Amino acid sequence: RHQAHQEWFCAKRYLLALLEAGRLEFPLTVTKGESPDFVIQCGAGPPVGLEVTEATSPGFQRALSLTEGQGGAHSMAPDAGWAGDDLERELADRVLAAVRQKRRKIAGSGWHHPGATDVLLYNNSGLIGPSLGALAGHLRAAAGRLPVADAAPGDGPGRLGRVSLLTGKTLLYDIWGACEPLPVPMAP
Repeated sequence: RHQAHQEWFCAKRYLLALLEAGRLEFPLTVTKGESPDFVIQCGAGPPVGLEVTEATSPGFQRALSLTEGQGGAHSMAPDAGWAGDDLERELADRVLAAVRQKRRKIAGSGWHHPGATDVLLYNNSGLIGPSLGALAGHLRAAAGRLPVADAAPGDGPGRLGRVSLLTGKTLLYDIWGACEPLPVPMAP
């Protein structure tokens, strides 16, 4: 597995969900790059950057590395298990941390895209089966914990656009806005 393969896999799922929901205009051009990962030209609108990253934790990534090649499994549940909406709160916190990190990168001087950059996160946290309704509520609350410059769209280079989350077979589209659940169809 290479990072570019993960990025393409996620971008394709994102675009398929948007296509199925009637959110794309044609002609459509997707160009692979770096900083941002992709530039999407959709219809006559301005090009939009798309940065793909994972919502995870360093501890989970270390556990994956330790069990890789050993055929082992690693539980992400706390010793006492999950109670109430703890799983959704934990995933929302991981999303928030990933957005903060990407926002710093997008606002940095090495950024090569002049307009808005959307962020697509994929749930690579080991936190499986969240309630999408509860998760959406916690994501909206998490947006309130971001500085305004990080959460709200603005003008000019290094601007954060929409933030969306792939989790399972669902795309939570524009999680700081409508947080609309869109099904991700299987690729043809």
